[in-house]
Amino acid sequence: YDSYGSIIILDFSTTWCGYCQVAASTAQEFQDRYSSNNLIYVTILIEDSYGNTPPDQSILSSWSDTFGISAPIIAGSRDMIASSENEGWGVSGWPTFFVLDEDLVIYDIQRGYSDINLANIVDNLISQ
Repeated sequence: YDSYGSIIILDFSTTWCGYCQVAASTAQEFQDRYSSNNLIYVTILIEDSYGNTPPDQSILSSWSDTFGISAPIIAGSRDMIASSENEGWGVSGWPTFFVLDEDLVIYDIQRGYSDINLANIVDNLISQ
């Protein structure tokens, strides 16, 4: 709840996923572009290149350094992923983005990566 009042993008990714790497290359751009709108972009890495979960600190640091991300990057695990409709995050592919509104309610979900679609979601949320 420390981020109540902020728009939050939760990016569930893995290090081995090519589209996740493309998303990572624009993560800082999103953070910078919407900083005046109180946006927080959080990357949650679920697996490293070998399928190890959660990734260790060196993997998180490497991801940050490789893609120039100053926004938070945290280690997640497959335990966070929904095993049923009412438990966990509904990640069914990589990457998956959950956009939370200022009240920390899920506003929209994007499966797969499109910077244009993700920007449209954020822009629509801001304009409300």
